[in-house]
Amino acid sequence: MNSLDHLLENLKWFDTVFLSQYLGLDKQSEKKLPISFNFFALPLKKEFLLATSLLPFILLALFIPSVDPRFDFLRFPILTIIGLLVYAIIRKRQVKAHLGIETDSQANQQIIISQSGITLPPFLSSNSGSSQSIGREEIAQLRFDWHSYHNSNQKERKRAHSLVIRLKQGKSYRLSSMAYPLRSLLYLAIFFDYPIVMQETKPPKERLVSLLLALGASVLLLNLWMIFISP
Repeated sequence: MNSLDHLLENLKWFDTVFLSQYLGLDKQSEKKLPISFNFFALPLKKEFLLATSLLPFILLALFIPSVDPRFDFLRFPILTIIGLLVYAIIRKRQVKAHLGIETDSQANQQIIISQSGITLPPFLSSNSGSSQSIGREEIAQLRFDWHSYHNSNQKERKRAHSLVIRLKQGKSYRLSSMAYPLRSLLYLAIFFDYPIVMQETKPPKERLVSLLLALGASVLLLNLWMIFISP
């Protein structure tokens, strides 16, 4: 496979702020990368039930006695914000329950990568309760699916949206950029000279993104409607 070392200084992939965190990195380094549980997708039924949990907070504003009519319109956004915070906390707990995570151990919240191998969190392991340590010699390839886009300044950027870790024994793991730090994994995999395949593909339409956008729009419209009809 062709060397991808030239990408390590390519600002279309890694901006200067990102690169600054890896100053002093050497081949003996071991990096622990955090996982975000807020953006794991749940089954549609659970997502819908969680979304409806916001309604009581918004509707409660209709029954709170008026203190000062000039500030009554603030009841809706304040209760909505409280509802969203509760929603985020409950959703994170539901995600962990869905993944079978019973304890908030550090091992369940990170991926470790070094020149010798990659350690996946226990919830991805077939051996429940223990981390999955994969030696570099066991890895057939790391396939990064990526796409180009333009940022707010109309500058071209490139990002990985999916990683498939293929093992020589035939097993594979798919990691999405919604939850996993793929930019860091790509940079470190190149630095540690892992067998990498780059595949340009259109990013999938993430159901969670669509649901969150629909939820946000619905909450906003409901707030506007309730403010408009409130006495």
